[in-house]
Amino acid sequence: MSVRSSLVSNNPRLVLIPDVPSGEVLEAIGHAVVLFAQLEHYLKVIYKRAIGGSLPDILDQRSEDSLGGLLNGVTNRGKDKDFVGLQKLVDDNATLRSVKDQLKKASECARVRKKYLHGGIARQESGNTWVFLKSGEETSEAQIIPELTQVSNDIRNLIKEIQEKIPTPKS
Repeated sequence: MSVRSSLVSNNPRLVLIPDVPSGEVLEAIGHAVVLFAQLEHYLKVIYKRAIGGSLPDILDQRSEDSLGGLLNGVTNRGKDKDFVGLQKLVDDNATLRSVKDQLKKASECARVRKKYLHGGIARQESGNTWVFLKSGEETSEAQIIPELTQVSNDIRNLIKEIQEKIPTPKS
C-alpha cells in the first residue's frame, strides 16, 4: 500500500507503509538502540555521582529524546521543571568538567538517535530509496548501516572514556 507522506509539507513523498528495511538494517538499528539506552543510563549514573542527588523529574516525564534532554537540557516546562543539561552543568562541577568533550560527542550521537528513533523511515514507492518521514531527508540501506555502525562504535568509546575519567566507586 502506498500513502503520500504529509509530514514534509514542502515535498510530500509517496512511500510504502507498512514496510521495513532489511534484516541487516534492522539489526544495526537494534544494536544502536541498545547502546543508546546504555549510554543514557550511564550518563544518569554519572549525573547522580557528580551532583549527589536524584535526577530531576522532568527527565522521566519527557516522552521523546530523553538522552538529548539529559545532555542539552529541558526548557519551557515551568520554572521548577527546567533542567539545564549535563553540558551546561560542566561549568560548575569539576567531575563533569573532566568529561566535557565526551558529553559534547554524546550530544552529537543523540542527534543520530533522534533521527532514527523519532524521525520514522519509509521506502519511497519508486526504487530502493528510503526517506525520513519528519525531515524528508533521503537515505539508503547502504548509508544507514555505516552511520549506525559508526555511532555504535562512538558510544562504546564514549562509555569507556567516561569510565576512565570517572571510575566506578569500589564497594
